[in-house]
Amino acid sequence: MKSTKENKVKATLKAYLNTIPGLFHYPAVAGPFSVGGLPDTVICYKGRFCGVEVKSPDRRKEKNRGMSALQVIVGDRILDAGGFFMVYDGGDDDKEYLKNWIEQ
Repeated sequence: MKSTKENKVKATLKAYLNTIPGLFHYPAVAGPFSVGGLPDTVICYKGRFCGVEVKSPDRRKEKNRGMSALQVIVGDRILDAGGFFMVYDGGDDDKEYLKNWIEQ
């Protein structure tokens, strides 16, 4: 995997998620049979669904924190279906937001 700021955030997120017993997560990798705009990480925990779109911390001030229009649409669809969706760049506020969802 190429060493980028975003990939470093993904690795840190994965390491954190691996510490939570009973939490299932996987990277939603793009491919010919996947759906465009899927979040980078998909989580299922205690019967709840979460999509996490990972972005580099330096994209925080961009419109939609750097998400494409398709990623915004998919995030909205997840929320409309009753799931949880967030953009995550490894900042303390994002860590707290995700931790609160996990601990619900």
